Amino acid sequence: MAIAQVVPYEVLEDTTWTVKSLVFNVNDNLSKRLPLKDLAEVNKHRFSNSRIKKEEIYKYVEVGSISGENGLVTRWKEVKGGDLPKRAKLMAREGDILLSTIRPDNGLVAIVPRELDKCLVSSGLAVLSPKNTPAEMLYFILRSSKVREEFGLLATGSTTPRLSFKQLKEYAFPAKPFTEGMYDEARGLYKFWAERIKAQKSLQEIVEDTFRQELILEEIRECQDTSNHMILKYSDLKEKLHVRNYLSPPLSQGARWNVQEKQLGDLINQSIVGASVPPEEYSEEGNTPYVRIGDLKDDKVNVSTSNLVYIGNKSTEENKRFSLLKDDVVVARIGATVGKSALVQKELEGAINSQYLIAVKCSEEIIPEYLLYFLKTSWGKNQIVARAVGSAQKYIKIQDLRELTLPAPDIVKQRDIIARVREKIKNNDLTALRQQVTYFSNSLIYR
Repeated sequence: MAIAQVVPYEVLEDTTWTVKSLVFNVNDNLSKRLPLKDLAEVNKHRFSNSRIKKEEIYKYVEVGSISGENGLVTRWKEVKGGDLPKRAKLMAREGDILLSTIRPDNGLVAIVPRELDKCLVSSGLAVLSPKNTPAEMLYFILRSSKVREEFGLLATGSTTPRLSFKQLKEYAFPAKPFTEGMYDEARGLYKFWAERIKAQKSLQEIVEDTFRQELILEEIRECQDTSNHMILKYSDLKEKLHVRNYLSPPLSQGARWNVQEKQLGDLINQSIVGASVPPEEYSEEGNTPYVRIGDLKDDKVNVSTSNLVYIGNKSTEENKRFSLLKDDVVVARIGATVGKSALVQKELEGAINSQYLIAVKCSEEIIPEYLLYFLKTSWGKNQIVARAVGSAQKYIKIQDLRELTLPAPDIVKQRDIIARVREKIKNNDLTALRQQVTYFSNSLIYR
């Protein structure tokens, strides 16, 4: 195995070199590369401060505007000219490509859509204006793992690695020769990809759409009661003197259902707050998962297992009464995430529930998955938020959770709604398409 390598002196002349960039330059094979400058012009449209009109509204795109996962501009700012940041130095036209030069191996790249034509762009982005090559082709090349890896090798800076515009202009892609067939495939795949991404819905949107179709007679956009006082029994006020409990909308919480409404407490067998296990009792050698608020994800049905912590046998035995069972519904009861929920899957049966979560155990009248779906909707979340109390940190009591109201169709109807939601989740999944995009991007590059 070689332990030394001869480097030409001219490679070292550039004072910005790093060990990583030396590795790239030494192993570079220019004979099989396409210079970027032949395919696109870098930062073609400069924008000087003298052209800015202080009262005019400009669309402004920065690094955070681009979704790394989806490769699209998903948000931007509309800013008065007088409030634009100094780094707004570039303009992008429809069909240009935006590439983040900050941590470029993250692959933040997007094509400028029609609605952002003539937008202003942060200096943390490079604007590539394609010459004779379709923007979609360059887009997929820039998303390839090989190009991202090479950008990472070229980037300089220990805290925030950055690719200079000079490096970008001198870069050459390890791309294969292009054909018209490749152009057509790139255009078609990008169009399909962008359409699917824009049409994608969150889990909450999917569930709410289904509830609207199957259960709602009428949505109530605002509370109809405009009176400024209520008459309440003293017994109703006992231990519930927080005004938020009485200023929320009626029991329907924004909807009139076509089935009977019931309180959650009438549909469940038990609701239990979990165990307090200090971090020092977490164990790498432990084999019992300890489920915490961070394991509940808004867009996931089941408890996430990606960042689980584990506890040892001693802690498990001491907290056995807080063990979770399959199909328990866990609900966050405290903090900014109050109301977040998830369904316990079979692989987590026997896990210990955290003190910041309430485990809800359903009766035969309600299917746990149906309950979870309701808790994911705005109709469920709004009730929890309205009932949460506390000044420094909001929390919901078990009794208040049990008083939530929800539509309670029969089991057959619940199963039908679950089936419909599952089908929509399946159709909404982009895993296969993401794999296709990754495969196509990497197929354009010499390995």
